[in-house]
Amino acid sequence: LGSTPVDVRFMEVMYDVGMHNEEVEGKAVGEGVRIIYTTTNIDGRSTLEKNCFRLNSGENTNMRVAAGYAAWMLQAMNVDFPVPS
Repeated sequence: LGSTPVDVRFMEVMYDVGMHNEEVEGKAVGEGVRIIYTTTNIDGRSTLEKNCFRLNSGENTNMRVAAGYAAWMLQAMNVDFPVPS
């Protein structure tokens, strides 16, 4: 990067949304989604990136899904799509 100092700031916020089994407290069941917002600010220039992944029984499958699919899943569970604040 050279001898000039660079101001880099990074933040990641993750939301996991899915269904839980009442009989086994806190145990995720079935399909869900993980929504990750990543923001980077380098010398005053900022970016915001959204990535969505499929969850299976609360575990990350590392399978990326479209934001529209994640929105549909949340709508089916009657959950508002989270937005970064």
